Amino acid sequence: GLAVMAICYTLCLYKLNKPFNLSILGLLFLSLPIIPSLQFYLGYPLRIFASGIVIFLLKLNGFFVTAEGTCLKWGNQNICIDVPCAGIQMLWTGLYLCFTIAYIYKLTSRETILLFFFSSFAIIMSNVFRATALFYTELKIFNLPDFAHQGIGLVVFFITAVSINIFSQFVKGKKYALLSV
Repeated sequence: GLAVMAICYTLCLYKLNKPFNLSILGLLFLSLPIIPSLQFYLGYPLRIFASGIVIFLLKLNGFFVTAEGTCLKWGNQNICIDVPCAGIQMLWTGLYLCFTIAYIYKLTSRETILLFFFSSFAIIMSNVFRATALFYTELKIFNLPDFAHQGIGLVVFFITAVSINIFSQFVKGKKYALLSV
C-alpha cells in the first residue's frame, strides 16, 4: 500500500505537476493482484447480501423463495449464487471505469470520492438485479437461449457503466453528456 502511494505521488508530480490524484491512486490500487483477496474476503458476504435482496425482490414478484446459505430454494429446486456471481469481477471492472472516468474528466478529489461511492453502490445493486434476472433464466421460467446468462450480465453492466458516466457528469456539473471525451 505504501509503495503504491509513493508511486502515485511520483507519477502525479511528474505528469500532472500536483502531489496527489485520487483517480491515479485508485487505478494503481486496482493494478495490484487484489481479485483473489477480494474473492476470499468479500465473495461470500456479497453472495449472502445478494441472495437476501434477491429473495426480497422475488417475494415481491410472488415467488416464495428461501435461502439456504448462498442458494435460493424455490419448491424443490435450488439455484446457487456461485463465486463468479458474487460480482467481484464486475466490481473491479466498474471501479476501473470509475477511476478512468475520474482521470479523463479531471474530477477533483471530492468528485472522485462521490463517484467512487456511487459506482460501488450501483455495481453491487446491479449484481443483485443480475442475480434476480438469472433466477428466472436458470429455472426456465422464461424460455431463453443458453447465451442469455452472459447476455444478461453484459446488459446489466452496460446500464451500470452508462449510469456511472452520467453520474460523473452530474458531479462535474455538466448536463448528462454521455461521452464528452
